Amino acid sequence: MMPLSLEEQLICFADKFYSKTKLGQEKTPDQIKKSLLRHGEETAARFAAWCKLFLG
Repeated sequence: MMPLSLEEQLICFADKFYSKTKLGQEKTPDQIKKSLLRHGEETAARFAAWCKLFLG
């Protein structure tokens, strides 16, 4: 399911920074981008767009 509202997108974006198994370890945007490339360019591009939107 794709996040549609701005609020849903923000939650999905923020969720990418923390592992489900290593709760205290924050990921960097570069680590996330590298990981998302396994799921295709479109997924990585969506994260890059969120970085521009939410991080400036």
